[in-house]
Amino acid sequence: MGYNGDDPGEIVEIPAGGIAVFSSTNLHRSGVNTTDQMRRVYLAQFSGELIQNKDGSGPFGRAEPFLQDGRRVA
Repeated sequence: MGYNGDDPGEIVEIPAGGIAVFSSTNLHRSGVNTTDQMRRVYLAQFSGELIQNKDGSGPFGRAEPFLQDGRRVA
């Protein structure tokens, strides 16, 4: 189940093994996981500027530079 911020109270049912894709700014929730399997999440975040290591030696963590018009922005 999920909450779609554009339509308060709307329930969206996703079948087992399915995925839901939405903005992280949408309020949402899901029911209790009643299986013995972990739920997984893929969270993509974007930044207008390159997020570097504290020492400035390169991108932080698994950060990937963004491309604009086929050129590396950072």
